[in-house]
Amino acid sequence: GRLAREKILSSDGMETLISSLWEHIDNDQVLRALFHALWALSVFDLSDDSSTAVTLNKITNCSVIEGMLAAMQMHATDLTILEAGFDIVGRLAGLLPADASCFDSAIDVISGLMRNMDIKSRSYSSGVFALNGLCQSSVTRKREFANSSNCYEAIRRVLASKSVSLRRREIACSVFWVVTSDRVSVSALKIELAQDIIDALQGFSSSEAQDCSGFFEAACGTLANLALDTDNHAQLVKIGVVQVLCEAVDMHSSSEDVMLVCCTAFANLTASTVGFGTSNAETQGVINALFSCIKAKIECPEVIREAFRALDNLTDMSPEVIFAIDTIICVMLVHPHNISVIENALRVLVTLSSKEKCVKDISDAGGISTVVEIMRSNPVSPSIIEYGSRFITSMVEADPEYANEAVPGITSILTCMKLHTRNEPLIEALCKSLHSLVLASENCADRVISADGVTIIETLLNANENNTLIVQQCNSLLHVLRNT
Repeated sequence: GRLAREKILSSDGMETLISSLWEHIDNDQVLRALFHALWALSVFDLSDDSSTAVTLNKITNCSVIEGMLAAMQMHATDLTILEAGFDIVGRLAGLLPADASCFDSAIDVISGLMRNMDIKSRSYSSGVFALNGLCQSSVTRKREFANSSNCYEAIRRVLASKSVSLRRREIACSVFWVVTSDRVSVSALKIELAQDIIDALQGFSSSEAQDCSGFFEAACGTLANLALDTDNHAQLVKIGVVQVLCEAVDMHSSSEDVMLVCCTAFANLTASTVGFGTSNAETQGVINALFSCIKAKIECPEVIREAFRALDNLTDMSPEVIFAIDTIICVMLVHPHNISVIENALRVLVTLSSKEKCVKDISDAGGISTVVEIMRSNPVSPSIIEYGSRFITSMVEADPEYANEAVPGITSILTCMKLHTRNEPLIEALCKSLHSLVLASENCADRVISADGVTIIETLLNANENNTLIVQQCNSLLHVLRNT
């Protein structure tokens, strides 16, 4: 227990154990006992900060990790020693500083020891645990893993194995998920990893959905990370990643975690048009999959945010988005104060409102009044006011009759102008929106005047006198307002 550990440490017990390790490094029986003792000493009560700090200090000062790694290499076939050693390293990786030099060779040593190990053994599972802990601890360890062929081979062979439990396959895939969260590591890994994951996801039935959701989350999360590198996009689409993601959404419609990583993967994959054209969006059902996620998890802002990020990329590629305008509006009503969700939804609406065939559908769905209310609810969010204004501009340019619906949003636009007088891209968008509104509707002009808009516009004019576009817009606005 804790008192026994404190007594051992205070009596130079750690120093004695490490001294014995080096003295008896050839003796496997002694080493087994020493590793078990070290394992017991490394089981911390994390609520006791002072005791944990003392132990970690001893482990660092006595070069415990270095000694263990050396002993493990000398006894590479002793699974008892390896299991204990892997377990200790995995536990300490999350407790010692990320740049601790004691772990400098750990990635290569552990992966090398695992390469020919039985994937069904407890030692292999402990090795995966250790690699996962090391990779989670720092970016440096992730990059060491990505650049090591031993690491890749040590983990990949368990992915598609039907002879090991799903839980073990999930943990193994989680290592790749962790490593690929670093962009540099993604570039270093082979694209063949995606094919390995696709192969591993084959053969599951709907009845197994609940049991395999953790594995699918790790696998699709890794695919999402691989799609961060645009150089991978064409190859990922070619080998069928889009279809796999659509099937994952369909199979795991009740899993928020799986839907989140799938939507993220779609968003990353559609960030460029390389290899991903209109036919892919239509024939492989990406749009349908995204709206399935939105409808199933409309209360989950993370899923909604990523789904809209993908839809924003796809809006120009596929006409299918227009059939779900009601869903987009509904999401905005459910999450009126979630900035990231609203931003992504507004981006999609801005694009749709520029399409003639969408304008009436947006209006019929209450799009203008919804966006105006969103702007009024988020008056200090410049991004929401900007995207909302762009949307209003697009709708009014399509049909001036829509201007009167936007009257309640004018105060929000003016307030944003007053708060961000020197944000030129923002001011340009807001001036353009006001200009469209006051030209289209006397009611809009009256609201600008009654909200002290003339004074605000004059202030903007003085603050941006070197910006020709803003100067022109402000002068034109003032001319219209003074003649109203």
